[in-house]
Amino acid sequence: MKSKKLLSVNVYYAPQSFGGATIVAEEINSILSLDYKWEVTVITTFQDEKYFPYHLKKYAIKNVTVIAINLP
Repeated sequence: MKSKKLLSVNVYYAPQSFGGATIVAEEINSILSLDYKWEVTVITTFQDEKYFPYHLKKYAIKNVTVIAINLP
């Protein structure tokens, strides 16, 4: 059986969490991924002058794949 897939979009995401709504989104995504075996991918932003504008950074947190876009 194929696992369910979820694409989640949030302005901030761990490790740059900000505010209660971001923390709730992180927890829901983590529960869906770890407890229900969903394939969760998050699109988010980050800001770092060491990277070119719109550089993509990919990482994983709590079994959730995160793709972050560097905003100038």
